[in-house]
Amino acid sequence: MLFVLAVIVLSVAMVSMGRPTLFDRPLAWIVLVFLVPTLGAIATMGAAIYAGHAWIDTDWSVAVRCHYSAVVIATAVLDWLLQY
Repeated sequence: MLFVLAVIVLSVAMVSMGRPTLFDRPLAWIVLVFLVPTLGAIATMGAAIYAGHAWIDTDWSVAVRCHYSAVVIATAVLDWLLQY
């Protein structure tokens, strides 16, 4: 019971200090952690557009286009898992 009371008192004291604390705002590097999957999703969209362009222009062989499309699909699934 004394431990719970101490945690409550400490939490109130830290929040009332007025400067940013762990309770007020997340750490600065957390923003980068959430930025990486977003950048990956943007890059995956670009790769999907490039794959579609490769299928339309038929510059690559069928095997290379299938492989690139499989990599883009796998990356999209990875982005979906990271988002989840």
